[in-house]
Amino acid sequence: MNKKSDSQYELVGDLTIRGTTKEVTLNVEFNGVVQGFGGGEVAGFDITGKVNRFDFGLHWNALTEAGGVVVGEDVKFEISVELEKAA
Repeated sequence: MNKKSDSQYELVGDLTIRGTTKEVTLNVEFNGVVQGFGGGEVAGFDITGKVNRFDFGLHWNALTEAGGVVVGEDVKFEISVELEKAA
C-alpha cells in the first residue's frame, strides 16, 4: 500500500477473474477510527477503482433495440470496509 496523504492510499495487488490475473490499483480513503459497539477500536475505509473487463477476457455484449450496449467495458469497485482491532 502506498501512502499518498494522511488519509489517501493506493492499494496495488493482483486480481484474478476467470483464470486471468492482472495487477490493479485501487484508491483507499481512511475515514478514521471510532469505538465500536463491543468497545474495541474500529477503522473505516472506502475503496474505489475500476478495471476494463475486456482485459480479463470478458467480451460478451448485447445491443439494445436503439443500438446501445447493454454492458460497458469498465467495472467499477465501490467498497466500504470496517476493521476491528484484534483484542
